[in-house]
Amino acid sequence: MKTIVSKKIVSSLIINGILIATVIVMIIPMVIMLAYSLFQYPESFISPLQFFQETPSFQNYADIFITDTFGRYFVNSLMIAIIVTIGNVFFASLCGYAFARYDFPWKHILFASVMGLMMVPQQVIMIPLYRMMVAFDWIDTFWALIVPGILAPFAVFLMRQFIQSLPSDIEDAARIDGAGELYIFFRIVLPLCKPVITVLAIYTFLG
Repeated sequence: MKTIVSKKIVSSLIINGILIATVIVMIIPMVIMLAYSLFQYPESFISPLQFFQETPSFQNYADIFITDTFGRYFVNSLMIAIIVTIGNVFFASLCGYAFARYDFPWKHILFASVMGLMMVPQQVIMIPLYRMMVAFDWIDTFWALIVPGILAPFAVFLMRQFIQSLPSDIEDAARIDGAGELYIFFRIVLPLCKPVITVLAIYTFLG
């Protein structure tokens, strides 16, 4: 019995040691980046030991807020990120629910097209997308940043796969009770999709 307990302790220590080492390795670049931001001329540093020989300063951060329109940039980015996240979650939920629960013409071909779009690198569509924004006269507008990202193929795929894993008996019972399709979607399906919606929202917002 003692041997089993000791083996569990050793294995737990090994696993925790590996996790701690991984966390340290991942944190080090962020610590170095933060340290560099506290010095006026970090590019002149030859070794990290110079961090301890110089006096840190927050002047770089002050310059951002005083001499630049950082606040406007931040608000613009936050607004675009929130709108794209809400739109992506909403439309992907609708499309995923349709692909998972309904039969309609060209369903499999359309879903195959969604899967195919996931394989296209972003760099391939940059120039055609730019030309499209020029044609729409959306250059230097928020629309050029919001509309192209408001529905991602990966989001549709993710929602469709999750909704397919849900039992359809609850929806059938709601239909027997006289519930409409929109009621079923908003009051039954979406609450059950909270985990995947949270993941998708975080993924989209960070993107």
